[in-house]
Amino acid sequence: MPARKTRKIRKKEMENILEIKNLKKYYPLKKGFFSKTHNFVKAVDGISFSVQSGKTLGLVGESGCGKSTLARTILRLIEPDTGSIYFAGRNITDLSYKDIKNIRKDLQIIFQDPFGSLDPRFTVFGIISEGLINFSKKIEKKELYQKVTKVLSDVGLGEDALGRYPHEFSGGQRQRISIARALVLSPKLLVLDEPVSALDVSIQAQIINLLIDLQQERGLSYLFIAHDLSVVRHICDRVCVMRKGKIVESGQTEQIFENPSDLYTQNLLKSIPKL
Repeated sequence: MPARKTRKIRKKEMENILEIKNLKKYYPLKKGFFSKTHNFVKAVDGISFSVQSGKTLGLVGESGCGKSTLARTILRLIEPDTGSIYFAGRNITDLSYKDIKNIRKDLQIIFQDPFGSLDPRFTVFGIISEGLINFSKKIEKKELYQKVTKVLSDVGLGEDALGRYPHEFSGGQRQRISIARALVLSPKLLVLDEPVSALDVSIQAQIINLLIDLQQERGLSYLFIAHDLSVVRHICDRVCVMRKGKIVESGQTEQIFENPSDLYTQNLLKSIPKL
């Protein structure tokens, strides 16, 4: 992939949009129906990091290390056991369902599988407009249509897509629809959970470049979760390396790739295919 585009860093971008402090999520292991629980799967084991406003933090590690659990815990789709989640300076760890719902539009997630995450019963217009209707119940039809078509255009799709269903699109197009669904609410942070791993290599580059362009245009912040290190190097400003529920190393992207200090990180980088 080509080198990541550079841009001027504004002072506001140095602020942290997301701060995670000592976050934990354990799952009990039971041997039998009447057995007592003594062991746990430590999916997220005391993790701390931050995402700067307008920047991209990459979270990498092998499958099963807890990356997706961490993503869902941050969004409170899974409840954490202990620790704190600060979003835009506000502690959202213990917010009620009603209060957490009010910040959902600012904190969105894009999933790995662009087909499984889209409701097959809805048209593209229905998929993208659903969030707007939920958060702006009095929105007029004309404004709704304008916002949906605008965001579709921003992700490279035309108005002809509005009346079609997810199964009528390719994988790359479905992921563009997923991105549009998130962007229509004008979020501050996108959690991208393996957003290109299910796509062909040629399509991956298109989606990554789209995400970079959207970030520059909208001032978005990304938490980018992936196992493909070449993709991470292309899009991320900083990287955290995760292993068995813990972060074993973090730093600037080039520092991690050129001079890793942790043995696990070194082995991970050695696994990158040589072209």
